[in-house]
Amino acid sequence: MNYLFCTTTIIEGVNTSAKNVVYFDKTKGYLKPIDYFDYNNIKGRSGRMMIHYVGRIYNFNIPPDKTSIIIDIPFFEQNKISDEILIHIEEKDVKNKETDQYKELNKLPLEEKELFKKSGVLVKGQKKILDTLEKEVFTNYSLLKWTGMPSYTQLSYILSLAWNNLIKVGETTRPMTLNKIVKVTFDYGHGQEILDLVNSNYSYFKTLKKYINKNDDDIFDEAVTDAFQILRHWFHYKVPKWLNVVSSLQQYVCEKNNLTPGNYTYYSSQLENDFVRENLSILVEFGIPKSAINKLQKLLPDKLNEDEILQLIIDKKLYDTSELSGYEKEKIIENL
Repeated sequence: MNYLFCTTTIIEGVNTSAKNVVYFDKTKGYLKPIDYFDYNNIKGRSGRMMIHYVGRIYNFNIPPDKTSIIIDIPFFEQNKISDEILIHIEEKDVKNKETDQYKELNKLPLEEKELFKKSGVLVKGQKKILDTLEKEVFTNYSLLKWTGMPSYTQLSYILSLAWNNLIKVGETTRPMTLNKIVKVTFDYGHGQEILDLVNSNYSYFKTLKKYINKNDDDIFDEAVTDAFQILRHWFHYKVPKWLNVVSSLQQYVCEKNNLTPGNYTYYSSQLENDFVRENLSILVEFGIPKSAINKLQKLLPDKLNEDEILQLIIDKKLYDTSELSGYEKEKIIENL
């Protein structure tokens, strides 16, 4: 590649062999400024021993002031740590038990504290969901008790609880909205193909004023980009995590009220793994395209475990099947 356009991923220790780095945006995401520590990480990506003798950085912004660097070590130097860290600290290890934060967490019943610890997401958000469920468990029981695949109304209820309570202050969700995440998640669960999401995006984008002067190819490119962003960030990470959190909370509330709870773990797992058969999910982790997995599925018995699946593909040279495209064959050989 001659040119690589990066988000703040480049800050997170990504190895590159770039001769030149361009420091273009001065913020991470929407408003958070890049500090001196971030800037040096970016600058350090230019040049590489045995490849480029000199690396250059081109600044489109004034480099951050060196005095702005702050290294914060949890459990040791933080003046105010998050509830999600504090709730895991043993009482004997908490030095200041007089803070309002500690007193508030300490008021939680032991069962609730143990429940909130499991997920690592916002404690206050989980508490709000729990309180809502306890008020609505009988009136909305039909929206909670599902297993397998949810109806649109059931999914909307669960994701609304998560969206309204589990998003951190300042967390960027744009251009995603609550209504959109419900619709695209439900549609993807039924179609189970990224192309359906692309086509849906394309049809929607063509109705928007901001695309009125763009040609169809450009609109389709944006539809593809948006679809894969939804796939990676929302379907592979955020939504499955939310589903698992709400699943454990509703299970606690339902059992407490002698009701049979729902279980969303199957659906969340399927969503996270692109609705690939359980013993083939290892192929997703190895970076095999879903289109290739779908073609190989009929050749791979569902009784084999993941290690046996990998060995069978290699031993039988299943990557040579005529149904696979050249790109799919290349990705299988490259990753296995």
